[in-house]
Amino acid sequence: LTAASVLSIFMVPLIIRFHERTNFTPYTARVYCGELWRTCSSRAVWQPMGFIFMYAVLFVSNSAWREFLKSVLGFTPNQLNALLIVSAGMAFFGLVLYKFVLMRCSWRWIFIGGILLNGVFSSL
Repeated sequence: LTAASVLSIFMVPLIIRFHERTNFTPYTARVYCGELWRTCSSRAVWQPMGFIFMYAVLFVSNSAWREFLKSVLGFTPNQLNALLIVSAGMAFFGLVLYKFVLMRCSWRWIFIGGILLNGVFSSL
């Protein structure tokens, strides 16, 4: 059994609980766009989402670094793939940490903590 088939087996009983409303008036595209703009222009929305967007976009595998690891340090393809998997897991952990912990903190304290962590890891 694959993970997708197991997941679908657990999801099928929940389909019965789906309910679609039929007695409502649909909004126009102008009203929807206005609501989206009002929501996105709120600082409470665009600041955290901007951070998450930049965090995800800048998570790019550096080909020069991979080549250095392979040719100079002698990493095998399995080790490189394991490193990539661990780094993707750490990126996911960072997003979850931001969502559940750092969203409630001041940006100043996050910045200071990042500088301190960078100093500690750089000195190792």
